[in-house]
Amino acid sequence: MNDFEKENCLFEAIQDQKIYEEIKSLVDRGANVNAINSDGFTPLLYAFQFSTSESRKIIKYLIEKGANVNVSTQFLQTPLHSVFELEMESRLEIIQLLVRNGAKIDARNAYQETPLHRALKDDMDDLVFVFFDDIKENNKENKQERKEINTLQIVAFLLENGADPNIQDQDNNTAFHLVLSLESYSNLLEITQILIKNRANANVPNFKNETPFHLACQLQHPASIQIIHLLIQNGANLNTNTIDKSTPLHLVCQKQFDPKVVEIIRLFIKAGLDINAKNDNGQTPLTIASEFQKENLNEIIQLVDQNTNSNAFQMEETAFTLHQICENLNEKSINLINTLIQKGSNVNAKNNKNQTPLHLVFQPQNQDFLQVAKLLFENGADPNLKDGNNETILHLACEYQHKNPVEIIKLLLGKGVDINAKNNQNETALHKACQYQQSQNTFEVITLLIENGADVACKTSENTTCLHLIFQYQKCRYLFGITQLLIQKGVDINAQNYKNETALHFVCHYQNEDNALQVIEYLISRNIQINALNKRNQTALHHICQYHQQKPYEIIKLLIGKGIDIHAKNNINGESALHTACIYQRHKILEIVQLFIENGADINSTNRNNQTPLLLIFQQQQQLQFNRSIQYSLIQITQYLIAKGADLNIQTKDRNQTLLHLIFEFHNQENLLEILELLIQSGIDINSPDIDGQTPLHLACQNKHDNALEIIDYLFGHGANPNSKNAKKQTPLHLIFQNQKPNLIPILESFLENGADPNSKSNQGQTPLHLSIQENDPKLIKLLLMNDANIFDLEECEIPQEVLDIFPKIYSINEDMNNLLKSHHFSDVSVQSKDGSKFNAHKLILLTRFDEDEKLLQDFIENCSQSTKEEIQIALNFLYTGFYDFADFMQRFQNMITYTFEFSQLKTKYYQNQISQDEFDDQMITLKSLQDIDKETEKTQHKLMLNLFYKIRIDSKWIESKKGRKGIIKDFHKLFQNEASKDFTIIISEEKQNVKKIKIHQLILIIRSRLFREMFLRVKEKQNKAHDYSRKSFETINQLIYFFYHDEFEKANLNQQILHESQDIKKYFKLNPNSIIDLFLKDF
Repeated sequence: MNDFEKENCLFEAIQDQKIYEEIKSLVDRGANVNAINSDGFTPLLYAFQFSTSESRKIIKYLIEKGANVNVSTQFLQTPLHSVFELEMESRLEIIQLLVRNGAKIDARNAYQETPLHRALKDDMDDLVFVFFDDIKENNKENKQERKEINTLQIVAFLLENGADPNIQDQDNNTAFHLVLSLESYSNLLEITQILIKNRANANVPNFKNETPFHLACQLQHPASIQIIHLLIQNGANLNTNTIDKSTPLHLVCQKQFDPKVVEIIRLFIKAGLDINAKNDNGQTPLTIASEFQKENLNEIIQLVDQNTNSNAFQMEETAFTLHQICENLNEKSINLINTLIQKGSNVNAKNNKNQTPLHLVFQPQNQDFLQVAKLLFENGADPNLKDGNNETILHLACEYQHKNPVEIIKLLLGKGVDINAKNNQNETALHKACQYQQSQNTFEVITLLIENGADVACKTSENTTCLHLIFQYQKCRYLFGITQLLIQKGVDINAQNYKNETALHFVCHYQNEDNALQVIEYLISRNIQINALNKRNQTALHHICQYHQQKPYEIIKLLIGKGIDIHAKNNINGESALHTACIYQRHKILEIVQLFIENGADINSTNRNNQTPLLLIFQQQQQLQFNRSIQYSLIQITQYLIAKGADLNIQTKDRNQTLLHLIFEFHNQENLLEILELLIQSGIDINSPDIDGQTPLHLACQNKHDNALEIIDYLFGHGANPNSKNAKKQTPLHLIFQNQKPNLIPILESFLENGADPNSKSNQGQTPLHLSIQENDPKLIKLLLMNDANIFDLEECEIPQEVLDIFPKIYSINEDMNNLLKSHHFSDVSVQSKDGSKFNAHKLILLTRFDEDEKLLQDFIENCSQSTKEEIQIALNFLYTGFYDFADFMQRFQNMITYTFEFSQLKTKYYQNQISQDEFDDQMITLKSLQDIDKETEKTQHKLMLNLFYKIRIDSKWIESKKGRKGIIKDFHKLFQNEASKDFTIIISEEKQNVKKIKIHQLILIIRSRLFREMFLRVKEKQNKAHDYSRKSFETINQLIYFFYHDEFEKANLNQQILHESQDIKKYFKLNPNSIIDLFLKDF
């Protein structure tokens, strides 16, 4: 093993953490302990990457063997930096070993960190694992305790051995900064003492201009005050600022949950810290304390007060303290406020939202604030000062739900508050009271304001009056009384807001209580404009029909009786109030519809979408299907409107839908058939298509109904067209496969019985047969095939294997074949080849098409004589290859397989650029020689026959792929144009009748095809185009087939007239009851 291999083995052994003896053996055999691998690691540096029980032993051994202890990685990490990758218990021992062997104790890595930095930063990272990885509490505590002891020992050792505690990393943090971030360490004071003992400077600033002393002031630690004392005693500068100009006093005032905070503040004030200093946000320590030290604020204020040099209470910034206290009142607040006021705080000072302390007292979170408000008033608080929204405290008193609102408002009125002051929305206190006062005192509050001069005629910036607002927001039992009061005091009853809505619109929109009817009657009696229109051209009648839940009928009756315009249409979609009523179908909808019609509403009036009231009723059924009263009324409404002359055949403008479309698209299952019968019996067009070409029958097939079969049968019984096509060229028959799975068979039968075309194709070329295959149900496939479904349409369909297995069963004629194979009839029906060989053609044909019972086939062949077996092979060979010599055929077959395999490999190499075009061409010439076929026609014939033989005879699963299906059809067409076997004939003779001959090659392919009917037709059509194939040949084919299955040659005479009149063989077969097709389908 050379040196390079030894070193590789050494690195691998370290990586795999092999036993100590193996690594020792490699070093003893000459492996270099200072070798460097491709990542820049020596064995020693590499060993630190794996923290296992073996690591410590391996590291110690490498150091003993002369490993360089000051080598570094590309990030300048030395072994002393890397120690902290190891388990906690191993670190101190390894650090001591490295230092004793000359490790540089203040070496810096790429981040300017010394090992002392790494010791403390690693501890900060490990805290996450200490507290979140351990599940058991005692384990967590034990591990934390061990870590604290270990950290203390490591820090002490490094400092005792010359580590500089004042070196700064790339963020300018010293070890002292990092120590004071370890808030969870119980021995933090002890570590701090060690640092100070070793010359750590508490005044070194980091990149945020924070000194260790600043960090100590932010500590949330039981020993924080001792640490602060210790730092002050050792020269900490108390008057330094952080980057945002925060002093240590600012930082202490931010501390929460520290019971020693008042003591620390006292210490700082005593030490002379500036109590008036401002940070970059303009905050003094007192301002911050008012936010974070609410529980201690009283003591802090006293401390500040004792500082004779402070003018904090007179400063504009510290007035915010009074705001803070007023915003969140508690039992101590009044004393604090009193103290602040006595010390000179301005009771009318405004914060950044332009709020005075009085504005904040009236906030909703404060309830018992009357004494505080009185105190502020006694000390000069101005009740008319406005906040950022231009609101006085009277606005707030009327907006927020305080206790004793009447008493509060009386207090403010007594202090001279402006009762008609307006905010930015032009709202007065009366507007606020009409919106927000929802208690039993509402009437009393509004009355109090009006009696004290509140302007009832005043309107908001949206032109809204107090009358609008009480109808929009008030649900109290005093609504009628408030309405009377406002109208009597001069409110404009016909005022319209920015939407042109009057108070009548509002009460009809928002009020659903019992007193709404009384209020509306009163408004009408006071001459409100009943036919006023809003900007949407809606009357109050539209609003009642849309929004009212409780008593719409009574209110509608009242409005109509008072002369409201029932014909008015909105300008949104041209709907009248009757249209709106039919859309929302509120309580007593039948009576409401009758009320409109009896008062002259047009029953066939249409909106802009050409929808009549009846169309709208049906369109809303999906949204209202759970309202049983509406479902019950639907039939009655429909009967009523039909009786009154509703046009059933009107179509919507957007989708050309009639009522029949809507009941299938939107109606639920309940009473669907009953409504269907009602509409059809009343003369609705059952086959009307919508914009997508969908007839009602399409929609009936799309929707899932429990009684779908009954509905579809009913539609057929009344003339529904089963072959109508939608825009996707789908008939209803296509759609049943998607949505009618539970009743699919009987529904399919119903369609077929009613003349549905099983071969209709959609835009995607799918027929119902495609869809039946997707269902994977043999019964469906049989049913369609029995009804002339064209199996050739499956050429484009990917058919699953489980479905393929269905086809042989469908086209099986097992009983016929079993009987014929066991019989000894027709021995004179033979195959005659060029060399005179003959064989029973009947049994040969059945054998070649039979793949259901392999045992039966095997038994038949085993019972044949040797000569018969040879004749079978000769016949099969000739039928499928055009060659007599079986050995020659097998050689050609092997050549073809070889050619195909090697051609595939050659093509792959070419596409992967492994060979050039010239190389590809040369090798193709070599490959072609394997086929040993000189003539192009003979090569084509060979491929064709071999392909057919392989697909049909060797592999019984002959419809395995889309390509296979297409190929087989092409094969049949080509075979009928092939001249190779024209002398190979069937000779029929019975009791010396005239000999009849036909090409057996073509006949066998027809008979053994599972696609018999369709194939026969396609072959015929193809043959007529290719060359003359006489009618007499077709007659002979039919006679031969009939003779095979009936043993009666004379009865096989064709109806010459039928055949002469029609070249449609399929039609002929259907007309002839004794035809082979009837026999094929008899099992169905």
